[in-house]
Amino acid sequence: MDGAIIRRAFEQLYPGKEFPYTSRVTFSARFRQYNASIVRCAASLEVRASRQWEGVNQDIFTGLIQTLLVKLFGQPIQQPYTIDLYNRFIRNVHVSIPKTTSDALLEDSFVRVNGQFFSGQVELANLKWGGSSTRKLGCYDFQTDTITISQALLGQDNRLLDYVMFHEMLHKKLKFASKKMKNYFHTSEFREWEKKFPLHEEIEHELRQLGRKGVRKNLFTWFGEKFK
Repeated sequence: MDGAIIRRAFEQLYPGKEFPYTSRVTFSARFRQYNASIVRCAASLEVRASRQWEGVNQDIFTGLIQTLLVKLFGQPIQQPYTIDLYNRFIRNVHVSIPKTTSDALLEDSFVRVNGQFFSGQVELANLKWGGSSTRKLGCYDFQTDTITISQALLGQDNRLLDYVMFHEMLHKKLKFASKKMKNYFHTSEFREWEKKFPLHEEIEHELRQLGRKGVRKNLFTWFGEKFK
């Protein structure tokens, strides 16, 4: 694709600011669905994107590029409509993503949580085990519609697995809020939903204890948050 789209995206974000780069866009099958990155090397910029982005509406793709540019160059004065289009696209892209990865134990947990808290209304995601980290017990990838659970939960009480699954399913259900060029995933609505899980404070304590078995620190990080 013509790298001029990067220049135009930059100029929309930072009008009047110099763009002293040569630029290009490349597509690769090495990326997972709808993932992308930006690379700056001296006076060149390259956006590398998965092949799933080929043929996507140009305004939406411009929003993707601008989201990447903000990571390099900081916040613009005003958020262009193209970033809003991109965020809306990512919130709904899960509908078109094939469900090809699963695991019987994780699927059982997904079904239990879906029935108990969501009336079975959350569409099945790709489900897989990750590494054995006790610092990050789960994550949800919007671009691939994948819930990944740490193998540290293998052999633990199903309550712990279901609670982490519940947390990740909330990300899938509630998506994220966008304000001033930032995305917020743990909103007040998200926190209110979390409280619906029975004995959630007791379970969080058990997860802290599990984390302390895996690290020497008194604090451990779970879902990017610190618990004391």
